[in-house]
Amino acid sequence: INWQLERWMLLIHMLVGTTLFSAIVGAFWRSHRRLLVKSQKTFLRQTGAAIEYLLCLCTLSGFYLFFFGNTGKALGYLIQDLHFYSSWLLAPLVFRHALRWSLLKLRK
Repeated sequence: INWQLERWMLLIHMLVGTTLFSAIVGAFWRSHRRLLVKSQKTFLRQTGAAIEYLLCLCTLSGFYLFFFGNTGKALGYLIQDLHFYSSWLLAPLVFRHALRWSLLKLRK
């Protein structure tokens, strides 16, 4: 793949990520923030808090990568890895968290 195609793919990735975060995740987080504090369900509070921390980590590292990118130094690689692994941890954690919610119960 030539470098021009890679640059366009990176730009599309950044735009889609920013749009999805602001439109979906941000609104969803705001509506669930109150539940994180007041819920009596320990499992949902714990997984919700872990999801919140991972979202913050993924978002902050994403902003760094958006504005500065991976500069090829140790800090750039560390932030790139934090962004990558926090995003991969979010998917199964959110799925497991959602399984406890009434709309997604698969077992009786």
